Amino acid sequence: MKLAILQTYFWCSCSIFANVLFLLNRRFTYRIFIKVKNLMEMWKSQMVLVQVLLMLCVFRLYFQSGPIYHLEPQKTLPEMGLQAPADRLVVFLLEGLRADVFFSQNCSRFSYFRDLLLREGLVGISKSSVPTLTRSAEVALFAGFNQMPPVLPTGKFDSIFNRTSASDRGMVQRFSDLSDLRVSLESSACVKSMQNATRLLMVVYVDNFGGANPQDFNYKKNLHNTQRNIRDAYEMIESTFDDKRTAYLFTSAHGLTNLGSYGSGSDEERDTPFFLWGAGVNGKPENITSNYSISHGVIVQLHKLAQIQFAPLMSALIGLPPPVHNLAKLPLGYMKVSREYERKATHLNALQLLTQTKAIIRRHELGVFHKWLPKFNDLDLQRIAFYQNQMNHLLDNGWRSRAMQTSVLAIKVAQKSLKFYYTYYHIPLIVTTVLALLGSQIYLLMKLSRHSTDSKIQPRGFLTWSTVLLVSLGISLGELVFLQWAPISTIICLLVPFGIWSLAMAEVPQSGCWVFKPLKHLQLIVAPAASIIMALCYSYPFGLVYLLCVLCLKSSAYVLSLCRNHSTVFLRFPVWYWTLDD
Repeated sequence: MKLAILQTYFWCSCSIFANVLFLLNRRFTYRIFIKVKNLMEMWKSQMVLVQVLLMLCVFRLYFQSGPIYHLEPQKTLPEMGLQAPADRLVVFLLEGLRADVFFSQNCSRFSYFRDLLLREGLVGISKSSVPTLTRSAEVALFAGFNQMPPVLPTGKFDSIFNRTSASDRGMVQRFSDLSDLRVSLESSACVKSMQNATRLLMVVYVDNFGGANPQDFNYKKNLHNTQRNIRDAYEMIESTFDDKRTAYLFTSAHGLTNLGSYGSGSDEERDTPFFLWGAGVNGKPENITSNYSISHGVIVQLHKLAQIQFAPLMSALIGLPPPVHNLAKLPLGYMKVSREYERKATHLNALQLLTQTKAIIRRHELGVFHKWLPKFNDLDLQRIAFYQNQMNHLLDNGWRSRAMQTSVLAIKVAQKSLKFYYTYYHIPLIVTTVLALLGSQIYLLMKLSRHSTDSKIQPRGFLTWSTVLLVSLGISLGELVFLQWAPISTIICLLVPFGIWSLAMAEVPQSGCWVFKPLKHLQLIVAPAASIIMALCYSYPFGLVYLLCVLCLKSSAYVLSLCRNHSTVFLRFPVWYWTLDD
């Protein structure tokens, strides 16, 4: 009885407290609501919101929605009975060093690395991801996939850092610069803890080149000093551990243009050099990409890798499986290990990709309409389950070369399957982006035509058959895609054109022939819009066409600004009236 009275008193107190808070904040909440309502009634606010949604659609076209979570990692190679070729991995990560600067003048600027290059090094060009940012490069290098832009965070994902920390007596050390590394190596307590670690990953960030011109004298001077300091740090690490069990990677997160900028997708920004040497590195692999000549006619092999391929390669060097969200194939021939070690490392890569494929296929089959939708026919759940049985059969019969070929084939098929499902809504998103772009321009033309001719003409509003039909179609499509378990960002992008065209139809005047005036001005819209869409597939030529269209329209706007006092100009070109006066 007392407990019931106490519970009643507690709930009454909470109710009174909630009502008091609501009464105190009601006026404040009402003011915020009114301000937001007034702000959204302004044209510029509406168009800013439309542009944000269009940018979200473009981001969704270029980047996948995000990795699949709750995936189980594979076994480590030591757990499979094989010793890793390296106990430590040191990564020197620069920022702003591009490939042509690294290889210019026959690598004369990297004289401190030339003996390592000739003796045991592996050098080449890695293709970084877009956008060319340090954060994106870290995800590509240590997680094995291309992340969405930082403005649209991917969330938690697996990486070499997680795998190293989760292993028995594994340790991860990050150093902000080379001096920080030197201080740690001079500390006996820090060195002792690193020596006791069975697996050690050290990442040294070197960002002395950010914002500089690669052709500038100070840039070249800083580059020369940095590579000398990296060579000194390498010798200090070797003398500290003195066991020849350390692998090294020297690479850049991204390059710089001649103006010192980065972040886009030009070859100068995406082509970055890499130099791999140390324990477990095969300095002369059989799969030669091309030859490169350095001083005195000495020829070295120049290799080309995707930046995401370093994740499975670095993992295999220290005996780890690839990160669970890795999308890259382990490059073969780059490790100085036994055939059995390379075969099992490739097998782990295949299992990791197949596990990811199995998860995304299962998520696709959770959808209500998956039986009637397209699917990847070369790989399904039954074939994924058959892979392990087939590998066991081949190994039991001693056919190890065929087992290696089977793993390589499984990796290729799994990559194709993942690409198919990650880009599953690519074509519908292109269509909706085009419709949203044209709808926003139609909305502007309808609004501006009405205001530039006669302000007494009233729009039809939202209670018309066209707007009700559009809203109904949008809601139905959203429900269908939601029942198919599509990502939230994909659902939003597919619904954007329905909302924009509903606004456009609501601006149709109640009387008059409204169709011809907007269509008359579509000549100012179709060419730039088509150029934007075609630039998604053919960036350079159609990007140039779009630039020419913009320049022509801007020049027309300048001419119209000289005649802004003539009302006939506003009647013929209402879009420029909004551009100049709103």
